[in-house]
Amino acid sequence: MDTGREVASTGAAEGAGPAGGPLRAAGGLRVLLVAWVVLVAAWPVMPLLVFADPGALADPAEYLLRHYGFWAAAFLAATLVVSPLAVLVRRGRWSWALRRQRRFLGLACFGFAAAHFASYWLYAGGWAGLALEWAKPFILAGLLALAGLTLLAITSPKRVAKWLGGRRWRRLHRAVYPVALLVVYHQVSADKV
Repeated sequence: MDTGREVASTGAAEGAGPAGGPLRAAGGLRVLLVAWVVLVAAWPVMPLLVFADPGALADPAEYLLRHYGFWAAAFLAATLVVSPLAVLVRRGRWSWALRRQRRFLGLACFGFAAAHFASYWLYAGGWAGLALEWAKPFILAGLLALAGLTLLAITSPKRVAKWLGGRRWRRLHRAVYPVALLVVYHQVSADKV
């Protein structure tokens, strides 16, 4: 009889061994992803640090707002692409390694979304400026998407998933799809304003 426990235990051991296996693939992929996230996060301050030119960015708050918003959406898209991509490369260690990085990509998405919100807070002029603009539909969609991403980030650790139970945790994390629709609406509408 094929149970989920047996599949999970054999899936982790499949391909493991002295030649590398999925653990090495997952670790190497994680190093690349961490390096990429750090580079993308640090990129906006490079004109200031490398060139020592405070005038390098005409409007730094707007630049940060657009930069972090773009990368939050990009990491959300990458998170959503992991499962279909893992199905395409079903065999071998890369499928397993890709799936292991989904949480990291989702948390990177949340981090960039939080940085995007902080940039917007600066751009709008603090809480008073934000209160004047929250009724705009694309701002409201962005705030709802951030609330959804916050909930997903809070419930992302394994301990919380275990506490919620697998079925409830999966149902909750399917909220990533409505969040993605809100993000698409937010991005498209923000470009029109």
